Amino acid sequence: MKFDTVLVRYGEIGLKSVQTRPIFEKRLVSNIKKLLNKHSIEYKDLFREWGRVYIKTEDENTLPLLKTIFGVVSFSPAATCKADISEISKLSTKIAVKKLVGDDTFAVRATRQGAHAFKSKDIKMKVGADIQKATKAGVNLNEPSHEVFVEVRNKKAYVFVEKQAGPGGIPQGVEGNVLGVFIEGEPFQAAAVLMAKRGCEIEAVIEKDLDLSKLKHWLGDFKVHTVDSGKDIYKEAERITKQRELKAVFTADTLTKDNLDNIQKFKKLKLEVPVFRPLIGLNEKQIKQLSNL
Repeated sequence: MKFDTVLVRYGEIGLKSVQTRPIFEKRLVSNIKKLLNKHSIEYKDLFREWGRVYIKTEDENTLPLLKTIFGVVSFSPAATCKADISEISKLSTKIAVKKLVGDDTFAVRATRQGAHAFKSKDIKMKVGADIQKATKAGVNLNEPSHEVFVEVRNKKAYVFVEKQAGPGGIPQGVEGNVLGVFIEGEPFQAAAVLMAKRGCEIEAVIEKDLDLSKLKHWLGDFKVHTVDSGKDIYKEAERITKQRELKAVFTADTLTKDNLDNIQKFKKLKLEVPVFRPLIGLNEKQIKQLSNL
């Protein structure tokens, strides 16, 4: 369908306190803007309202980018009109006519925020009747072939037919900078993704060149420190963390016998900075999924 706005939803951010929530929302908007600008996406406006971020754009290249922004739970390309029930029904029917074919069934899902001369159930009844009249499609409220969503927000109405999943989590950057120890052969990408998903900006320390292009697609550009030959990478991680005033070090350790032995050796180093192991409770399948993003 042709759209003019993308509705972006977040989840965990909405659970934050009144003081913290705006900080997280602003960071999410900032991260979206940064990524859209990096990829030269044209948009007329990008703003937030309670529970939503709105991107005024018709560029389809926006959609795959939103799948890489932590804090985004889901998003929908939507067409907009005035918050008038006749206008809403006209637009919804126009979209449904192009979507419904053959023996398809449908359901209308409507929500409303603000003061209006109609209720959500009035939208469902009016839009549903008009779509049925135009398409002859059957109504199935439990397991429809297609759903038509109407979201009324004050003076605007948004009509859409899909919800695409985002990566979830909280916006990258709200929890400060951490340093990842990236060692070839270890699932460092999975560890980095989990740390970023919990709001951290990432830096990395490596012993030799690693292909980090896939990870940078998800996390954006990040600083990489290379350890000189012969130096202990963990002690160097400690030095860099202190020098750059980073909050913590993280590793890609997993819960296997070999790694338990490594963790014991690592413990003897007695690093004077916090150390996180985000993969420690995950199984092999879960780690592989994160590594294949």
